Amino acid sequence: MKKLLLTFCLSFIISNITNVYSQFEIEYGGFSEEDLMNKPYKLDPGADAIILSETGIAKLEYIDDMCVNFEKNVKIRIVNSDGFDYADIEIPFSVKDELIAYRATSYNLSDGTIKQTVIPKDEFIIENTSNYKKTLKFNFPEVHEGTIVEYSYIIRKKGDALYVLTPWEFQHDIPVVKSTLITFHPEYFVYKTLITGDALSVSSDVKKASGLFGPFSGNNSTTTWRASYLPAFEREPFIKNVRDNLTGITFELSRVDIVDLGNQIISPTYERLTKELLEDTNFGYLMEHGVSLNKQAIAITKGLTDDMSKIKAIYNFVTEKMHWNGEEDFYGSEELKRALKKGRGNNADINLILICMLRAVNIKAEPVILSTRSNGSITQYSAMLQQFNYLLANVYTGSSNYLIDATDKLRPFNLLPVECLSGLGRQISPTDSRFVELKNPEINTTKIKLNLTLSPEGDISGNFTSINNGYNAYKIRNDIKLEGLEGYSSLLKNRYSYFDLSGISIKNVTERDSNIIESFSLNMKDGAMKAGEVLVFNPYLNYSGWTNDFISTERKYPVDYGYSQSNEFIIKLKVPSGFVIEELPDDATYELEDNAGKYEFTSTVNNDEVVFKSSMLLSKTMFNTKEYNSLRDFYIKMLESQGRMVILKKTDIG
Repeated sequence: MKKLLLTFCLSFIISNITNVYSQFEIEYGGFSEEDLMNKPYKLDPGADAIILSETGIAKLEYIDDMCVNFEKNVKIRIVNSDGFDYADIEIPFSVKDELIAYRATSYNLSDGTIKQTVIPKDEFIIENTSNYKKTLKFNFPEVHEGTIVEYSYIIRKKGDALYVLTPWEFQHDIPVVKSTLITFHPEYFVYKTLITGDALSVSSDVKKASGLFGPFSGNNSTTTWRASYLPAFEREPFIKNVRDNLTGITFELSRVDIVDLGNQIISPTYERLTKELLEDTNFGYLMEHGVSLNKQAIAITKGLTDDMSKIKAIYNFVTEKMHWNGEEDFYGSEELKRALKKGRGNNADINLILICMLRAVNIKAEPVILSTRSNGSITQYSAMLQQFNYLLANVYTGSSNYLIDATDKLRPFNLLPVECLSGLGRQISPTDSRFVELKNPEINTTKIKLNLTLSPEGDISGNFTSINNGYNAYKIRNDIKLEGLEGYSSLLKNRYSYFDLSGISIKNVTERDSNIIESFSLNMKDGAMKAGEVLVFNPYLNYSGWTNDFISTERKYPVDYGYSQSNEFIIKLKVPSGFVIEELPDDATYELEDNAGKYEFTSTVNNDEVVFKSSMLLSKTMFNTKEYNSLRDFYIKMLESQGRMVILKKTDIG
């Protein structure tokens, strides 16, 4: 359908939309002395910087092909030294796009005179960020408290720009005084719009003017979208990503309405996307020529008879051999054999090598492309390549499948990076293309066991053991990699600073498929408060492993943990001779609706020993804003239960 549309355009478009807007249209400069006085911003006096205005113009044009001519102007006041980072600018754009023009100026007030400092052209840098992205980078000179920085650029957006015009964010992590986007296109092109965040803060007006589109007369549509006095975006704990929650707008071309042609539905499809990728030299071609890795794969798995052993063997080989260069991409950067020989590549290089090697030993493995959490969610209804930025492997064995990413030597084969737990990905296959839920099969678990002895004076001694799997174990391994065993032992001592630790042991550090087991001996002076003939103490000894991140009574955005999690405590306490238990915390059970979560606490007395057990399970990974109060109440009740005291009373008074 896209080909039909473009053929039509090539044949007939000779209208007024063929103008080339190579000159800047948005007003530049024009600041007054008062603008540069750096007065406090009344709506947010503590802001480090303020976006005074942000203006964009997006015009649909035909210049050799359909494209969007996009101009943007940004004016920012730097309020204090903490805002200096806003003078370091990075502007990403597609390698298919054409950067037409750019300029940047800083403004300062000096002895009542406005001093302008223009950035010379040779101080702008254009870097190849990945196979499909470039970035324009520059730094403003002469930046002080009160400086205003301004920059403009024009990009001719190609590729899929016709289908999306340009996304626009009205809101940022600093306040915005005024944000305006103007879109221009013939009315024959019908776009769907989606406003995220605070939709009520965005207003629009439409103006139409008659014109020609090829041989057809009709209207051109100019829409102005405005938002003013937007607050800085406030990050809440456990949000999936910022992009989905910022106040912004996206466009999607749904159809072309031309009377003589009928309604042409032209939204790009996933079928077309699959075909394009499988024919692409940096995607399908690389897998077709991955047979060059067959001999190594067969040698690595020699003598192994079951699929799981083969999967782990090849995964271990790839993670040990390949070093991830930190670049996120869903395209490979070079021939896989060459990348393997170099031992370095982007995430797609590494995971395509994994896929090809698994296929060589008759294990089904398919590429899955996705958008990471920080990159924003994908849409299932319109297949835009620019929304993806990562590739991993979906590996099948028997009736099971595993999503695998081989970019990290410390992660088990079946544990995805948290950044990849972003909802849905798209499996690319000639026969089995489909959406795939991005999740890990196992629950992230920590089990803590304490064997404690309480003295008549209130001192506590004993042993501590924690058993960690999943992300908890991965975090420990990563900390040990960064700090070393001795450094990590110091971290443990700081974490449990109310204990005197000794005999620290950490097991299974190098066996990444095994649980990490931490253990140490502990002593705690005055672990119990002594009041006359009574000892009072908390069985968790000031540490429960949980905190309440949901202090606010209101929630703007969904809570997204990314993965299921479970924590368990077993505390065995030996009661000192001559004391009896006067009071124990009440047993408790708290549950969230639909089996989303559960907390249990029990205490049991066996002669001179009392055993406390608690467990918390969150099986659900995402809670919407309507469920927030229930989740918050769940945490409050759980922490109240763990804050209750044990009271022991002396029996031999006398």
